[in-house]
Amino acid sequence: MIQRISKRFLSLLLGAVMVLALLPVITLPAFAASSGTVTGLSDTNIGLSFSGTADDAWSASGTQIIGKARATSGGGSACRSTLTITNKKTTKATLSFDYTVVVSEGTILVDNTTTTANGSFSKELAAGGTVEVEINSGSTSADTKITMTNVKL
Repeated sequence: MIQRISKRFLSLLLGAVMVLALLPVITLPAFAASSGTVTGLSDTNIGLSFSGTADDAWSASGTQIIGKARATSGGGSACRSTLTITNKKTTKATLSFDYTVVVSEGTILVDNTTTTANGSFSKELAAGGTVEVEINSGSTSADTKITMTNVKL
């Protein structure tokens, strides 16, 4: 009797495995972040956070920050992302960096000033003061990109 039950259970189990093997593979989309903090900058007195509609737009490593946005494929819907750079020191300090840009029909704003060419930036920030860098992709499928190097506070 136990042998009959075991055979039936095994047959049922194998049948279920066959049915599952025949089902199409369902992939779940990976949800990329459109807001949060950016880590990787060597100066811990500089805080980095971002928000917007572009997914994973910002990255940092050492003394470099890279921001890029690309319109969604197909419909060409523009996206944007804003990076907020914060002085985490308890005293005022000067934030400075050099930057290179690739505009590609989009727009780039550094501290609310439209930027279309490579340059440098310097501004004194109070303790807790912030500077915003915004990238807008435009409707093209090419990246709108800013690379900030020598980021110092």
